[in-house]
Amino acid sequence: MVFILSLTVPSVRRFWRDRNFYIGIVAFLALVTPNFFWMFANNFSSVKWVGSQVAAQLSPGSWLALLSVFYPLILLAGLLGKRGLRFTKQVPEKVWLTTFVLFAPLVVIMAWFSFHAGGRLVEWLHPFFMPAPAVLVAFLKKDVIGSLSRAFKVLFFMGLLMIVGYSSVMVFNVRNAGQYFSGFKTLSMKLRGIGMSILINR
Repeated sequence: MVFILSLTVPSVRRFWRDRNFYIGIVAFLALVTPNFFWMFANNFSSVKWVGSQVAAQLSPGSWLALLSVFYPLILLAGLLGKRGLRFTKQVPEKVWLTTFVLFAPLVVIMAWFSFHAGGRLVEWLHPFFMPAPAVLVAFLKKDVIGSLSRAFKVLFFMGLLMIVGYSSVMVFNVRNAGQYFSGFKTLSMKLRGIGMSILINR
């Protein structure tokens, strides 16, 4: 996406005249080239493994995975409420470009997984969530700053609750999670089953 922007957006295209841009390209190639050679030497086994986990079929459940990753962003929007959640289009160009880089691949991924089931979709979505709150805040009007106190307090106590909950699971060895990491999978699957049953019963 960044490469496309560097060809189509004048303010980004000017970086082709900057030597640091080429240093970045070389650094990128230095990072990905060893991985490419490893995949080539192993007959692209990792790509084939991912393909073996996915089956072509209608998969509306993929959107539930999206919700399970982006729910903190929805929670933040809810905490801001009508008073705080006021958007503006008067933002710097870099904010629009960042939004494009963030959401363009996400649209493609969700379109694909809407018609393909399986795979570790949640792991694919996490990198897109990390910058999402910053993008949301960038589009808010500046006069909402005074109404952020409540949101900060709620998020602080929720974060504290999550730390206490995680620590308790480890200390009290719930479902053997504190002894072996495989216990996390057992516990998370059980909690997921409880959550799904609640949604179905509703």
